[in-house]
Amino acid sequence: EGNDRNEKHVVSREVPLLPMSMDDLLLPGQTTTLVFKEGRFFDLLEDVQDNHHGILGTILMGKDGLESVIPLCAVTDYEVQAGFRGKVTATVTLTCVGRVSLEQLVQVQPTLRGRVGPEWNDRYVDDNKGLARRLVADLETTVQTSWPDLVATYQNIRNSVRSVLISTNQDGESSFADLSSTTSAAINLQAASWAVVSLLGQDPNARYSLFTSKDAVKRLRDGERAVWMERLERATASATEETSASSGSETSFE
Repeated sequence: EGNDRNEKHVVSREVPLLPMSMDDLLLPGQTTTLVFKEGRFFDLLEDVQDNHHGILGTILMGKDGLESVIPLCAVTDYEVQAGFRGKVTATVTLTCVGRVSLEQLVQVQPTLRGRVGPEWNDRYVDDNKGLARRLVADLETTVQTSWPDLVATYQNIRNSVRSVLISTNQDGESSFADLSSTTSAAINLQAASWAVVSLLGQDPNARYSLFTSKDAVKRLRDGERAVWMERLERATASATEETSASSGSETSFE
C-alpha cells in the first residue's frame, strides 16, 4: 500500500532464507528452536550474524507456490555443540519480529537467499485510540473469563510483541520490525491482535490469511471469531463422541 501513512521508505534488500512449512508459520512474537547439522547452514548462520544484523526470512510454500508475504525473524539464541565422534550441531532460536514481501529468489544453492521489500506493516491506527483500547479490553476479558486454558499462551505472545515494538521505538530505527505507530494504544492493539491469532491451531491457511492482514482491528476481530469457532467445533465433536459412546453401550436386565 504505497499511500499508507506508516510505510517506511526502505529499499529492497537481500536476506538469507530458511524454508518452513505452512504448519510452522511464525507470527510476530512467536519463537521456535531449530537444530542444524549441515555445514551449509552453519555458513548461513554466520552470514546472518556477520552481515544481516541477526535477521533472516522464513520462506513459505503454499498450495500454489511460494507465498508472497513471509515472516522476518531475529536469531535470539545460537549455540554450537560438538557431539559423538566430533559431529557438530547448531541449536538456534528464532523470534518473528515482523513481515516483509518476498520480491524474488536470488539463490537456491547451497542455501536460499531472496530479495525482500519494505516491511509489511499495519495501516496507521492512531486515529482510533478509543476503539483500540476498547477492543483490547474486551478481548482480554474474553480470554480471562471464557478461555482460561489459553491465558498463558495469549499473554506470552502479547508481551513478546509489545517488547519488540517498544524496543524498536527506543532504538529509533525500525530495522525490519512490524511497527506502525509509536502510541501505546496502537502497540497494545497490534500485540493483542497477534496474540489472539496465535491461539488458532487447526487451520494453517486461516492463520496465514490473518498473517497477511494490514488491518489490526479486523485481524483482532477475525482472530477472536476464529478462536470461538474452533472451540465450538471441538466442543461439538466431543459431545457427538460422548453421545455415540452412550448409545452404543449395552444394558443388561436380569
